[in-house]
Amino acid sequence: MRICVPTLGEKGLEDEVFWNFGLSPTFTFVELDSGDVSVVQGFKDGCDGSRITSEIIMNSDVSVVVCSGISAFAAERLMKFGISVYIGAKGKVRDAVEAFKAGRLLKLEKAACVHATAHDECAARRQEEHACFEKWRSK
Repeated sequence: MRICVPTLGEKGLEDEVFWNFGLSPTFTFVELDSGDVSVVQGFKDGCDGSRITSEIIMNSDVSVVVCSGISAFAAERLMKFGISVYIGAKGKVRDAVEAFKAGRLLKLEKAACVHATAHDECAARRQEEHACFEKWRSK
């Protein structure tokens, strides 16, 4: 199983988990069976970084995204293509992988914005489907 973790830099398992999937500077891929680790640069497209980022992840043979926060738009796109999204990761990539394997992360069952402190629209609403989800769903 191959997982993807949004990260701050290029330190592999020792890198820090980045707070937001779509704005992540890098992504660390971990192959759980072999232990292989690779890092790719993040991609941003104005305010819609999660659109391009999710497309890269969808084409990278990833089964799971393990992250701290993610927009509803990015979560929906990943889940539509069979990629499971787990939230609540923190610390180093190594910690996030261990938390995933131990079942300590929350699996999203439906798309939701889970970084409300970073999204003014979401923080203001705090409802099941946030304004940012509706905004990006139409794109």
